[in-house]
Amino acid sequence: MATLATETRAGSDKVGIIRFALTGALASITVFAICWLGAALGIKLVTHMYIGLFTDAEMSSGLALLQGACLAFLSGLVGGGLIAFFYNLLGWSDGR
Repeated sequence: MATLATETRAGSDKVGIIRFALTGALASITVFAICWLGAALGIKLVTHMYIGLFTDAEMSSGLALLQGACLAFLSGLVGGGLIAFFYNLLGWSDGR
């Protein structure tokens, strides 16, 4: 019979805020880069609104990529950090 190895931290059900923040930032940049690439290839119908959240530069320009990537990073950083913060804050609701 196979056994599963598990690793637990004693008394800690919290998630790392920094890790979640960086995960959100990297995911946001990745989505932005995919949308920018779509705009650069001429597929603006499905990409322009997401790009417009982070920049008002011409969608397929290098400026839009640079400015949008920086702002997408910051937005994802804040979003991921807030998710982790509120997850940890609501830890009492698990009933453990």
